[in-house]
Amino acid sequence: MATSTINTLPNDRYLRKEFVEQVIMDYVDPILPFEGMFPSVTIDGLSVTWFQEEFSKTNDPNKRTPTLRREDGTFAHVTQSGIIEKTAQMRQFAYEMEFDERVRRYQTFIDHIDRGMKRLAFWLAESMNTDVLNTLTNNLSTTQSGTDAINLLNCTTAWSAGGAAPIDNIRDAIEALEIQAGYNYIPTDLWLHPTNYKELKSYLSTGVTFQWVKDPTTGDWNGQVEGLRINKLNHDSGLPEGKALLTCAGAPALTIYKSSDPAYSNSGEFQVHTYTSDADHRYHVQVWRDMVPVLKEPKAVLMMYNL
Repeated sequence: MATSTINTLPNDRYLRKEFVEQVIMDYVDPILPFEGMFPSVTIDGLSVTWFQEEFSKTNDPNKRTPTLRREDGTFAHVTQSGIIEKTAQMRQFAYEMEFDERVRRYQTFIDHIDRGMKRLAFWLAESMNTDVLNTLTNNLSTTQSGTDAINLLNCTTAWSAGGAAPIDNIRDAIEALEIQAGYNYIPTDLWLHPTNYKELKSYLSTGVTFQWVKDPTTGDWNGQVEGLRINKLNHDSGLPEGKALLTCAGAPALTIYKSSDPAYSNSGEFQVHTYTSDADHRYHVQVWRDMVPVLKEPKAVLMMYNL
């Protein structure tokens, strides 16, 4: 007879919404890299409004050079250009999974519940990662235009190729962010797909400014190149092989807004509702999250591609 690998709780308790919420959070947190990369703001509303600069401080068409104060004591009058107001609607990422009455009743089926929760959590995380990444990079496009256009750098040669120059690519990316007049951005982090992370480690040799530091929370080795922290994203982050992100910790390009109904959430993160249908006694678990990522400072991020 099959036995369960998880037998500390009765099945019906394992399906209660309070427990489901915590289980989903435990499974999802490790595979949501953007949650720690960008600030999150909790709101109580259906939409968010923010302001975005159209011009840098240097490129403001109303920029003037200060003049000497006049003899009559008056000051030269200056004005500043307008600012762009933008609005976005909150979006709900939601799934419903159902279990038949045997799953709730018999202990031997508890692994089936656990398997379902893990898949539900993974699918939620995958959808949220995709949404954040597409907002941050304008759908990973290598042609950018408009007020939301981010910086791009074509590495031209894959890092796995013989003629690759990863360090030169990184230096060019740093320079591209730093020389934007009037923004004063300081790049701090490079985010890589696991394959490109491995390629960079293989490329590094004596003479390159590089140091590995062990992350005490994950046990992984993270490094620094040219003062940048080198971060390995998980495979399910949504960032494809051959593309990388350069960001500035002091000027987050993106903000994640989220909201929750306290009637369905204890943590303020994921919302859960459970119920049993009268007709067939099937047990239903609904999980959803209200959130919307918004790109506030598009010039504070650079996407490298063809690496």
